[in-house]
Amino acid sequence: MALSLPNNPRDEEVDMAPMIDMVFLLLVFFMVSSHLQSEEFIEMEIPKAAAAKVPEERSGRMVISIVYNQDPAVKSQLFIGSTSMDEDALKEYLTQANDEYMATDGNGERLKLFLRAHVAEDHKEVRRVMRIAAESGILDILFAAYEEN
Repeated sequence: MALSLPNNPRDEEVDMAPMIDMVFLLLVFFMVSSHLQSEEFIEMEIPKAAAAKVPEERSGRMVISIVYNQDPAVKSQLFIGSTSMDEDALKEYLTQANDEYMATDGNGERLKLFLRAHVAEDHKEVRRVMRIAAESGILDILFAAYEEN
């Protein structure tokens, strides 16, 4: 006795629902993980410059902020993101970060900085951070300024 099985065309189709779910999960994962790299910034008024222009490539730069102190006898505070550091800690941190960056980068490029300072800050404070960066082996620095219209 021969049994005949009904020919159901639905049995031959691939179920796309799990594949669509997986695509959406991957999309959400990459959207969330791409924003983990963003830095926290300290609010400050930075200088205006007539010749300022926004750099095309700003990613991969460490942000250092120099927070203005009105007392000239006291040095301004230095921040990486929202973490306060003194000169020695900053130098040690930059040296370690530069070494790690050079080790992971295949081209042997050095770490790059994005330096922000308050509009009323003395230039000697900016030079102090530039000296610390140079001693740490970091030579590429962008300076923050508002674009004057």
